[in-house]
Amino acid sequence: MSWIFVPEGTDRQMFYLACEVCKKKVLECSTGAKKIYECESCNRQYENCVPTYNFSIRISDCSGTAMLSCFGEIGE
Repeated sequence: MSWIFVPEGTDRQMFYLACEVCKKKVLECSTGAKKIYECESCNRQYENCVPTYNFSIRISDCSGTAMLSCFGEIGE
């Protein structure tokens, strides 16, 4: 048996929007019809961002349980 572990609170998602340069979290800034993202780390604004995974999965079978963390753009 296996499943994806997702916290029940709405404040945590399986991914976050990240800066293309430093991979830190970005915030969406509204400038009319155009979306701009501001990096919390670089303090710069970008037109694009990268969805980045950050979640855990628990895998179980008859031999035991393993907890795995998935990070990055492709969930490495």
